[in-house]
Amino acid sequence: MEQLQQLAPLILIGVVFYFLLIRPQQKRAKEHRAMIEAVRRGDNVVTAGGIMGKVTKVRDDGVVQIEV
Repeated sequence: MEQLQQLAPLILIGVVFYFLLIRPQQKRAKEHRAMIEAVRRGDNVVTAGGIMGKVTKVRDDGVVQIEV
């Protein structure tokens, strides 16, 4: 019983760590994958650097070529 009481804080920290850090990161990665899969040739996009362009080519591995 005493061993369980010593492990309880560690288990609680692990659960909190999962819900505050790991789970949101997985959700963002899933949303990003869905966004990349939805990009089609001819779509207007804005890069992370703020450059606007038109998609000219989308490869199967997720690489997108744009025309500025």
